[in-house]
Amino acid sequence: MRHSLRKLVSDTLASLPKGHGAPIVLAFRPNLHSHLGQVVSKDAGVEIHAACDLRRRTLIMDSALKADPHEFKRILMHEIFHFAWGRLGNPGRASYAALIAAERKRGARGELGWSAQRIKESLGDSHGPVSRRYREYLCESFCDSGAWFYSGQRSHWEATLAKRYSAARGGWFSEYFRGRKLSI
Repeated sequence: MRHSLRKLVSDTLASLPKGHGAPIVLAFRPNLHSHLGQVVSKDAGVEIHAACDLRRRTLIMDSALKADPHEFKRILMHEIFHFAWGRLGNPGRASYAALIAAERKRGARGELGWSAQRIKESLGDSHGPVSRRYREYLCESFCDSGAWFYSGQRSHWEATLAKRYSAARGGWFSEYFRGRKLSI
């Protein structure tokens, strides 16, 4: 990794709560796309910025992100929070889910990132039993919210959630990780 990229990664991780976990291998590929659940480097499937494999502890980012430090930081944060969600444990996930359920009951529109927004829109207004899709939404919402809160980029165009809900999410992250390590 180039020196400036290494510093960018280091600076990004420094803004997170103190944490622990095995090393994560970071790699870059040009023109990242996802097709049938697989990451591909060609014009097939859906364009993506990054993807991670929690079991292999690998994170792949689109090479183009190296040229945009702000977007690089936001996307890296989002992916790091996928590792955190996987190790958050049931009480932490339940606490976050309760926050999101309260938002949905109040009719909150918008999200703090595109990945959560696209799933939220597919859910509609139903408040039925918790589905796999809803659990995916909770994960993406957690990752987008963590990236929004810790990256310092609170005014990104993808952040469309009303300020009162954004503030509540920021409060949740601040309170939840006060005195706790971020396990990745």
